[in-house]
Amino acid sequence: MNPAWWTHPRVAALAAAAFFLLEAVQGIVLLPWLRLQLGPAVAASWVLITASAPLVGLMLAGRLQPTIRALARQGGPGGLPANWDLLIQSWTRWSGAGLLLMQLAFVLVMHLGGFGPAAVSAPEGWLAAGLYGLGQHLRLQAFAGMAALTGQQQTGRERSYLALTSALGLAALLLMTLAGLGMPGLGLAVLLAQAALLFGVRRAVAAMPRGSVPMASFRWQDGAGLTALAVAGFCASGTDILMAGHWLPAAELVGYAFASRALTAVVALCGLWAQLRFPRWCSEARLSAGLAELKGLMSAIAAGLVLAACVLGSGWLEAPLHKAGAGFLNDGVVQLLLLLGAWLACLTATWGQVLLAVDVKQRFVWPCAVLALAAPPMAWLLGSHWGLAGMLLGYAATHLAVALVLARRTMQLLNSTAPRAPARDAQ
Repeated sequence: MNPAWWTHPRVAALAAAAFFLLEAVQGIVLLPWLRLQLGPAVAASWVLITASAPLVGLMLAGRLQPTIRALARQGGPGGLPANWDLLIQSWTRWSGAGLLLMQLAFVLVMHLGGFGPAAVSAPEGWLAAGLYGLGQHLRLQAFAGMAALTGQQQTGRERSYLALTSALGLAALLLMTLAGLGMPGLGLAVLLAQAALLFGVRRAVAAMPRGSVPMASFRWQDGAGLTALAVAGFCASGTDILMAGHWLPAAELVGYAFASRALTAVVALCGLWAQLRFPRWCSEARLSAGLAELKGLMSAIAAGLVLAACVLGSGWLEAPLHKAGAGFLNDGVVQLLLLLGAWLACLTATWGQVLLAVDVKQRFVWPCAVLALAAPPMAWLLGSHWGLAGMLLGYAATHLAVALVLARRTMQLLNSTAPRAPARDAQ
């Protein structure tokens, strides 16, 4: 198929929508079914294992966006740099080592976290975690290769690969569960899907022409701030399921994971929206245009969350929520903090993408990273006093602090680019 076809915005939007829906089914809708088929304890253990999914993005954050920005600013679709293969090999080697260290740290947290019946303790549970971890390494290599597709503005192709992988993973999860393979089957399903993704991406990138101009070699200092920001973002948005296991039993932890991932899917949808526009923001470098799009998006997200609050607060779902193991959602304070935290997470994630695309100095990165790293301690401190509601308050407060830093940096950029008033004639 003609590569120019993949650059069409409608193709990219349709592929992104399909990917989002499939990921929502696999990571959210599938949880109650797994709870029914495998039991609450096994489903809760799978929830803890899959909470490590963002680790792949953390290891790619320092190099992914700078690479896409460099390719996008070459002047449109064309060949890859002459030294692309060497760069990608070096990138995946160091990223793979970092991912392995983070996986070991995650395993240590699961082993010492005191999650009770939700803990991964059985041998088949650790086997599932190992297979899932291998799948993460394959996904990391595939995402590194997809930077070439995104940088050459073939976002439709990239999203199509991801959507097909998600569909394959969903089908494999259902088949493995129905076959009675338990948790190891779930890990094997993820591994097979990521292997298929890597195979497709490598074939696509290998067929792309190489230019005669090399790209500058990667220095770890160039991506240190972005990596720290990504780790901090995971601390602020991806650790709540782990922490909730201290205050909720296994059955309710699955229900909390369902609600948390449903709201996180909204944040992911904002991320997909930002990724589709990121190359254009980089090439145009117009902050005002990005902020105008951000305002429209956040207004739509706020309207949807207000509607969800009205439905939850009406009392119609009180009995079904108790039956489904999500009785904590009947608490009005918990509802408010969950929805508010989700809106703030959407705001900070998308706003940060706009600034990353147009701000050359990126002075907001380290302050945001330091604030977000404080999210788990803040959530633990408040949760030890007020339980689940206190934990959610800690995360929401962190997102609010990050938003204030982004607002300050935005005002600085707008003031620096505003036209100066003409000087008055001397009297």
